[in-house]
Amino acid sequence: MIKSLSEKQKENIYYMSILILYAMYGLTFLGVIYLNKKYIRIFNIIIHVSVCLLLILRFNPYNEHQITNFDKTLIITAASFLLFNVFVTEIYSAYIIKTTWYNDIKTDIMSYI
Repeated sequence: MIKSLSEKQKENIYYMSILILYAMYGLTFLGVIYLNKKYIRIFNIIIHVSVCLLLILRFNPYNEHQITNFDKTLIITAASFLLFNVFVTEIYSAYIIKTTWYNDIKTDIMSYI
């Protein structure tokens, strides 16, 4: 199915998926979407595996491939996205843990009053 798509269609799918992922990150930090801290690690692994599979399928050594401008863009955005994903999930995890810890103490204090 992927081989039947034109290069322009593949580029459009890639850019739309990046846009959707960044929108999900933005909505998560704004509090519109809530991710349970149990699922953050799973989400992080899915993102990493998806990006790695994309790069492996696109640039495997068994294909003859000329590097295009889109390929250069794909490589730099994939690497940047992996780095961004690591930092965002760590910050989000720390924020959730801090918030949960604060709420637990607040609940304990309010139960004594």
